[in-house]
Amino acid sequence: WLIKDKFALDFRKFAEKMGLPIDPFVKVRFLPAGLKQRVEILRLLYLGTKILIFDEPTSMLTPLESKELFKFIRNVKSQSSIVWVTHRLNEVNEICDRITILRGGKVVKHYTEEDVRNGIELAELAYYMVGDAMVSYLDKIKGDTLQNTFDKPILKINNVIVKDDYNNIKVKGVNLTLYRGEILGIAGVSGNGQKELVEAILGYRSLEKGSIIFNGIDMTSKSISERLKMGLAYIPADRLERGVADGISIAENIYAYWVNTINRFNNSIGILNKKYLYDKVVNLIKEYNIKTIDPSLPVRILSGGNLQKLLIARVLQNPCIKVMIAEEPTAGLDIKTMQFIHRKIIESCKQGTSFILISSELDELLKLSDRLAVIYDGKITKIYNNVDNIDIMELSEYMMGIKY
Repeated sequence: WLIKDKFALDFRKFAEKMGLPIDPFVKVRFLPAGLKQRVEILRLLYLGTKILIFDEPTSMLTPLESKELFKFIRNVKSQSSIVWVTHRLNEVNEICDRITILRGGKVVKHYTEEDVRNGIELAELAYYMVGDAMVSYLDKIKGDTLQNTFDKPILKINNVIVKDDYNNIKVKGVNLTLYRGEILGIAGVSGNGQKELVEAILGYRSLEKGSIIFNGIDMTSKSISERLKMGLAYIPADRLERGVADGISIAENIYAYWVNTINRFNNSIGILNKKYLYDKVVNLIKEYNIKTIDPSLPVRILSGGNLQKLLIARVLQNPCIKVMIAEEPTAGLDIKTMQFIHRKIIESCKQGTSFILISSELDELLKLSDRLAVIYDGKITKIYNNVDNIDIMELSEYMMGIKY
């Protein structure tokens, strides 16, 4: 114990010296994402690591946490070299001394220290990353979806209370209304009840209290299958675990979903019309540019971007869809695929589909959302009815529970 206490004291002093103070006795599982990352960095530096490689280091951080991380990186550069891998273009301009752009496994552009000091336009970086002029994602892309004021509720969540797997109350009296053709973004640090709220809406998890009204019908006690047939759809964050059945083909993963939600894919005597389904799948693969040489190949061979296109495609081709819950719809994707998925979401909204968008990418939430709700500790702490002029620092304070 003396050795443990001595190490803890030494580590605490080291952390303070590095500008990342932390209590060495706190259980890591109770720490938010930003502090967990701090522990990872500190233990490597404590061991004398000379090269640190950060892979999408701010993907789960709030703007305030990201700002703290940038401050630390500037301090530590004198004793360690940093490799910063990210698709967030504003970060490379802020934190990097030199920039190398990879596309298709090849270096397509390199910027020297002098280039970076002189400033690089984000549109130029985007051009080299995607290989063409598809850079409109840098601007507000939502525009006008439906020419209405979102006055037709499609989903109402009334005073919902939900427990987690450990019998702890995780969602604490949430009230939300989603309107026809609207994208309602939900911002929050991971682990603040988003998962349990989504599972309650989908029917994976029962409510302790409250109700969920879908298109005027109380679906609180309805099964998952019944909810899907009513027009509820889901794009999960974990594509392989919840999005697809990896033991069957690409084509089967698409039409198995349709068969469970759209009755017309059976013929007059109830037998599956496989020829019709397969032809429709082939056309869909072309439309969404899902890269595969054969739809009958196992779905597990698809890349992350093509897998996400598959999930989006099969859901949006359901003519019965009214509400889609999309969790991290572009996580880990390249800019070109990200923009493609954003456009498909916008097109679907124009046709009247409503979205609940849950993303750790604040840029994505601000570009796509009509309204933005902030969740902290299982409660909705703020709803922004206009996302165009949000103060990012204020938003971060709501996400961190500093304001509520």
